Amino acid sequence: ILSRGLELCALTDGALDLTAYSAVQAWGFPTGAYRVPDETELEQLVGTIDYTQVELDEQTGQARLSDGMSLDLGAVAKGFAAREAEAAIRDAGGTSAMLDLGGNVTVIGAKEDGSPWRVAVKDPRDTSSYLCVLALTNVTLSTSGGYERYFEEDGVRYHHIIDPETGYPADSGLLSVTVVSADHLLADALSTALFVAG
Repeated sequence: ILSRGLELCALTDGALDLTAYSAVQAWGFPTGAYRVPDETELEQLVGTIDYTQVELDEQTGQARLSDGMSLDLGAVAKGFAAREAEAAIRDAGGTSAMLDLGGNVTVIGAKEDGSPWRVAVKDPRDTSSYLCVLALTNVTLSTSGGYERYFEEDGVRYHHIIDPETGYPADSGLLSVTVVSADHLLADALSTALFVAG
């Protein structure tokens, strides 16, 4: 998962950076102890965000990070889990299934009646409604947006998708990104990276 994740960081020119966890922590998203870090703190943290500094020995399965760096596989973990779950279902003879991993939906084959699976994409402006419904077979749909994990302070909303270049929540002008691909990890990674990149 780390090897493929680092490949996807390079593919996205760092819009996805698995070493941005220190900034995610500074904002309090892992614990719910939300806060707005000051600029000096974020500047220091941004200096520790650089996926190219991760040393991975694929032969031994060992990875090394420089001091102060933290790793977060959240942008590829659901894609990895979906890939493994699909393989297990297919190995057991399954030909039709829908896996919902919260923001990531993998569909295997078509429904039992032969029709494609119908997957709704939430409306980021009104999450009780949907933006569209897609007819899908044999793909993963991954959606990233700043409308579910966020906090507000002094009338400003701060979401959990961090821009690795600034350490601040990504401000690309997008509310949500949905990617559909037969490559589970690619869909997962690109939905985050494209949200950051705009």
